[in-house]
Amino acid sequence: VAATANDPIGEARILADRGQLQAARQHCETLLVRDSLDGEANLLLAAVCLELGDLGSALEAARRATYILPRSAAAFFQLGSVQRRLGQAAQARRSMEVVLSLLDSLPDEQPIASLAEMTTASLRQAARACLGLPSPPPRELTHGRSS
Repeated sequence: VAATANDPIGEARILADRGQLQAARQHCETLLVRDSLDGEANLLLAAVCLELGDLGSALEAARRATYILPRSAAAFFQLGSVQRRLGQAAQARRSMEVVLSLLDSLPDEQPIASLAEMTTASLRQAARACLGLPSPPPRELTHGRSS
């Protein structure tokens, strides 16, 4: 999803993409003052805080994102990533298992809206890698048809 100047979360994504992490963090925090239940702002804040090394704030924002967006594989992936960095192996494993469960019925080529340029297949592969599982063979796009 392309960010535009009229899209508040898009503005924060642009800042983060440019490496202006403190500005992106401030932008997300401003958005959350207006609406603390903005799942996308919490999700981006978690990613930015993780990148900045503020693991406590990243964990808090990721937990809020999973509460607000309970069907978001991206939110659980972010939570699991923070938990891994904190050495919370059992919690991280559970979060990554939730990611795989949420992605199970989705087509491989479906984009993940909250994660730039990721598809269901790439997020599934990343979660499996975090769990130490081998990558499965690619899913068949045609079922029972020959080309």
